[in-house]
Amino acid sequence: MTAQAGAAQGGAPTTPAGQLVCGGKLCHAGGQCAADGSCPAFLGACFTSAAGYETCDAYCTAQQFTCAAKSCNVDGTALSNGVSSVSYSAANSADCQTGAYPDTSTFAECLTPIGLSGSMAAGDLVRCCCKG
Repeated sequence: MTAQAGAAQGGAPTTPAGQLVCGGKLCHAGGQCAADGSCPAFLGACFTSAAGYETCDAYCTAQQFTCAAKSCNVDGTALSNGVSSVSYSAANSADCQTGAYPDTSTFAECLTPIGLSGSMAAGDLVRCCCKG
């Protein structure tokens, strides 16, 4: 269904990823602009400890996005009062690539260490909630 069709049927218009413009900025995610007019939150790509990111803020910044604590649904869409990151065990790495339901999720702030350097196994994967 197109954004226009959704709006015509009484639903909110939804725009595909890479086509949504909020506040004059082309957004990475699709959907709808946030209430403040900014781009919606989304879960970034899967990464392991080898990537070297200690926090979600570091990951999002490196990808030229802003960390969005507690702003994502576990399926990767924007959600107020949502999660800050999701993680998958190495055994479930294919689930991370497909966006399947995560093994764990966190509600931590953006500067909180994400655990890849200590508490998680070497092949475990994380996706952080970002905006931009």
